[in-house]
Amino acid sequence: MSSVTPLSDYQPKREAKRKPKTMRYGIRTNVQRHSDTLDKYRSAWKEGDVWLTTREIEKRLGMSKAVASNTLKKWMNEYKILERRPHGEVYNPCRGYEWRWI
Repeated sequence: MSSVTPLSDYQPKREAKRKPKTMRYGIRTNVQRHSDTLDKYRSAWKEGDVWLTTREIEKRLGMSKAVASNTLKKWMNEYKILERRPHGEVYNPCRGYEWRWI
């Protein structure tokens, strides 16, 4: 049988790592990230004003399946910068939605 040594009560404190509140030129970090993300998603629409499926957008951006859907839904509901329609006659979960910039 082997003996067990109890652990020490001492636990070192974790060093606090602060995130910067501002980035370049005094722009707040979340505003800059939102702007960068908008530019990234707009780059998927190479043809201009066309309808793209959720899966096609994700393929063009190099994302996994179902990664972009929540972001697209948020931009449609809160920011009103996208519009959506069912892909086909009626909504089918397998086929999903098509999206277009307003």
